[in-house]
Amino acid sequence: MGPDSVNFETINLIRQITADGKLEIEEVWDLAEYLNNNAKARKSWPGKRLWKVIQQVFEDNKVTEEEMHMLGKEIADIEEICSEIMEEEQAPEPDEDRPPIDVTTLSLPSIEKTVYVHPRNDDKRLFASNLRDHSCTCEDWCETHHDLPSGSIGRLCKHLVDAMKEAHEDPKADTEDWLESLTDLIFILARLQLPAKPLTIWEHLEWDGHNAYVAYGESQWATVIANVGGRSYEHYGFNLVDSRWSYGTEPPDAQIIAQHLLEHSAYKPTGDTVDVTPRSDPEALTLQE
Repeated sequence: MGPDSVNFETINLIRQITADGKLEIEEVWDLAEYLNNNAKARKSWPGKRLWKVIQQVFEDNKVTEEEMHMLGKEIADIEEICSEIMEEEQAPEPDEDRPPIDVTTLSLPSIEKTVYVHPRNDDKRLFASNLRDHSCTCEDWCETHHDLPSGSIGRLCKHLVDAMKEAHEDPKADTEDWLESLTDLIFILARLQLPAKPLTIWEHLEWDGHNAYVAYGESQWATVIANVGGRSYEHYGFNLVDSRWSYGTEPPDAQIIAQHLLEHSAYKPTGDTVDVTPRSDPEALTLQE
């Protein structure tokens, strides 16, 4: 099987899911809905392989911990196969002539404001996103982001991202002290429809007219949101143990970013475990054949 037989839209979605080394029920729901609505993805690799597992998992519209582990193993196997297809060479040797990097550590400002946010594509529910302590009443925040330190970018669920964006667009809000890089990150996450990965350290890197956002912490996966030209950004994952990019897909100036992560991350592996986070079961999904 070569790259021509791979559906890269599916690969990009899986890459986003695996960027922090965790598999959560909301991400499983998003993957199932994507495949359910995309016949082309269902009939090509890796969607064709995943679809059989998704149908089994959602047969009773309940996702058990055992099923989460099963799906996590399938995704891990797919990542390994895809990395072998797409990686043409080992990680490059360190570049002693790399340009200096300007590093800015990012944190969230405290704002006396609570924003009530509807989940995207859902006008029935409403979540309270508190910008003073960066908390939210949604399941994702309560299960995934709540234990991050106060002010950490990693506390941002999708609703807090939208709330921060709304606050910045409010002419009455005092946002003059916001770092430009922080503002840009909020709008990038909103545009990509992503929460912040629940990682402790978030940084903005600049070098030779290029820039990227990186995040790392107590996970073997770092996340990277890199500028790919103009004002376009894409999301990548980097494995700090194996020194490799998820699915072999690298951002521009990948070597510079990788060296920074390897030199500054304090991650120490604690053993081979499958990290899954089962939460509340999703609503019923009528699966296509």
